[in-house]
Amino acid sequence: MKHFARALVLILALAAWSPSTPPGVATLFSQSFQFTGSCTNTDMVYSWKIGGGPSEHQFIRPWLPFDITIRGVDLVTNTLPGMFWMVGNNADGDAMLFLGKNEYHGVVWFPSGTAFAFPGTADQEQSHYIDLHGACAKGNALLIMTLYYTRN
Repeated sequence: MKHFARALVLILALAAWSPSTPPGVATLFSQSFQFTGSCTNTDMVYSWKIGGGPSEHQFIRPWLPFDITIRGVDLVTNTLPGMFWMVGNNADGDAMLFLGKNEYHGVVWFPSGTAFAFPGTADQEQSHYIDLHGACAKGNALLIMTLYYTRN
């Protein structure tokens, strides 16, 4: 009987516990994308191959069935010499992150009350995208972009 009582208490405790986010706090999600290409001393925005998520052409198109709010962006590379890198979002204001000459890593978290909107796949126009501008002098380019977002 003693073991049954303990098991019952454990079951009731687990039933009462909820792994959901506390009220007033949004769950933060992330999605990473890998960009590869050949350095040509010119902007590579139209020549990327994107892995790690759905993409069309050289841009990241809406990939989720709901709108999102981008809260932060992380960009990392081992490609040098790099001239510049810039993550853009044509759906809401464009430039979200810059890396200067020979920088390997950049991260930006948007202050509370600020963010970038991005539509879901229901966006009928499908004209919105996130892009990566940048140039490097020689060799192959490899960059990893991580978008941190909340659901709308």
